[in-house]
Amino acid sequence: MNKENAKERISSMALMFAVGCFLQCSVLMMGNMSAIAKQDSWLVILAAILLFLPLFWIYIKLSDLFPGKSLIEINEKVFGKVLGGVVSVLYIIHFLFLSTFNTRILDNFISGALMPETPAAAILFLFLAVCAYAIRKGLETMTRYSAVFVVIVLLVMVANLILMGKDMKLENFMPVFSLRPIKYVQGIHSQITLSFSQLVVFFMVFPDLKKPKELKKSFFFGFLIGSLTILIVEARNIAVLGSFISLVTAPAFEAFRLINIANVFTRMELFYAFVLIMLLFFKVSILYFAFLRAVQQLLKIKSYKSLVLPAGAIILCLTLVSFDSSIDTNSWEGTAGPFYSLFLEVVLPMLTLVVALLRGFKKEKEAAV
Repeated sequence: MNKENAKERISSMALMFAVGCFLQCSVLMMGNMSAIAKQDSWLVILAAILLFLPLFWIYIKLSDLFPGKSLIEINEKVFGKVLGGVVSVLYIIHFLFLSTFNTRILDNFISGALMPETPAAAILFLFLAVCAYAIRKGLETMTRYSAVFVVIVLLVMVANLILMGKDMKLENFMPVFSLRPIKYVQGIHSQITLSFSQLVVFFMVFPDLKKPKELKKSFFFGFLIGSLTILIVEARNIAVLGSFISLVTAPAFEAFRLINIANVFTRMELFYAFVLIMLLFFKVSILYFAFLRAVQQLLKIKSYKSLVLPAGAIILCLTLVSFDSSIDTNSWEGTAGPFYSLFLEVVLPMLTLVVALLRGFKKEKEAAV
């Protein structure tokens, strides 16, 4: 471990909340899932949580075989310098694309719902500048605030459940299991690849954990926090919106808009906007960091911080030209997105573990802290 990494050691608690916060970002972007599974989307999410556990075990097994190693370092050890470098380049492109895609989601939301007259370049420049500032402060500082973000999300969720209690109807969950089997397969596939399996990015964070022995517990409980939040909020959306949930691109936003208590508690969608921007800030920062760390390790650069501004400029430019509208973004999520992510987040980690076991790799000794 180099000196820069040694200065950025994070606690097990910080990792847990970082994973939870990262997943919670999916809570407010469930339009594609809802369009596929409709009122059964809560069942699809529950099934996706259970079916993701074997892939979760693969992630844990890889980190256990190579303690203190990032994804880039694991690739080189398992596949060799040349082929491992090719695999690492694929992941670098993936991290860059995810950074761009999630930044585009932010632009679509702000331009469509909050400030339609504001130029996209101005919004994205300010957003990425804040992300760059957070990254330059270091991973320890960046993850320290994830606990605050998680608590804010949970408080807003509980308050929303209380305020919308009168609008929830159990009959909105009916009929159950009314869709064609292929719809459940599509929904589970989408949920796993576009949400849960993006946790592969944390392989770039694992080496900075202060107590590697606590990685499994922190990673698992972080996954539970994030996935259960997604499940509860989607169930709330169905209880409030019913079959209408399949017709909106942002079910949580529509649910927030329905809150009206004695004409006092209204315009609660502003909380949605605040929480969405906060979560996207954290998620993009993690993806941005993973991209930088991966490039640094592949090219053997002394510090990733020297790459922060050039990388931010690349993300900004790609975001502005990647998708023409929110329709294109949603279309990609519903078509190519799940299959693109399937290879990089599911197939490649499985292949890496299989090759590592076939080559006889055993658990390495943990690096001294």
